[in-house]
Amino acid sequence: MIFDNFTEYGFFSQLFKGKISLYKRPYMKTIESNYVREFDFGEREDSYVKRFKYYYVKDNKVTEFIKTKKNVLKLFKDKETDIKTYISSKKLNCKDDFDLIKIFEYYDSL
Repeated sequence: MIFDNFTEYGFFSQLFKGKISLYKRPYMKTIESNYVREFDFGEREDSYVKRFKYYYVKDNKVTEFIKTKKNVLKLFKDKETDIKTYISSKKLNCKDDFDLIKIFEYYDSL
């Protein structure tokens, strides 16, 4: 699929496909060394940590979002009360990928 408003390249994992699709993209974040020569303290070399960015596709537009309950509810604002009740009743964590997929599946079933 090609989207007009999207310019990032790389590998994406499709976590869910429906009315609103969910994608995940890995990237490497550099953590710079914090070595203090005078005290011989800290990490001498930079390190790299694998992180993920999350995107949703709605009406053929790609938007990056941070996995928080507030952002998820804002995304599903047309069914916000239903989604909020579902998250509470199932004790779902919006920061967990599997729980996030369940929320997207539930929204798609409404």
